[in-house]
Order: sequence, then structure tokens, then C-alpha cells
Amino acid sequence: MVINGFDELFAIHKNKTAVVCATGPSLGPYLKKFNDLSLDKKNYVFIGCNEVDEMTNINFDYWVISNSVFTIAKQYERFNKHPNCTLIYADTADLTPRDQVNRFL
Repeated sequence: MVINGFDELFAIHKNKTAVVCATGPSLGPYLKKFNDLSLDKKNYVFIGCNEVDEMTNINFDYWVISNSVFTIAKQYERFNKHPNCTLIYADTADLTPRDQVNRFL
């Protein structure tokens, strides 16, 4: 899915609560609750960051990466294991050429 700006993204999820999960240790106590809430796609949208897939089995709606080490060129097989998740990445940090990104994902 290609999103052409934040207004479009907000319109898709109007009236939903966004839950953002990063990879810090403070996520631990909330994992069960977040797993339960993530099943309610009508009311919640879930956003994961960086290597969050190593901490939980939540089916995220969006996966945000902005990292010069954890790149699409190096991790595309990992990202492709989540076909229903939209990957959002920063091409200023991940210098994978756009043609490779399109080919890998």
C-alpha cells in the first residue's frame, strides 16, 4: 500500500485509537493487553517500531523503521513474512536504492 501523506493515513483510521509499540523494556508488562487489543481491528490500529517483531506476535498494521543498519536490503525477507503490514521506512536513514526496495518488497 502506498500512502500519499498523513492526511490520507489519518482518514483511513478515523476514530480508531493508535497503539505504538517500540522495543524498550517498558513494553513487557503490556504485551498481553496489547495482544488482546490488537485483535480488535475495528477500534485499534497497531504500529510497531524497528525490531518489535522479536518481542511479540502482534499483527501490526504498520511497521516503522528508520535505521541505517536494520535496512530493507538486509531484512526484506523478514518484512515479507508480514504481508498484511504496511512498512514505513525513512529513505534518509535506509539508503537502499528505490528500485531494490520495489523489487524486494
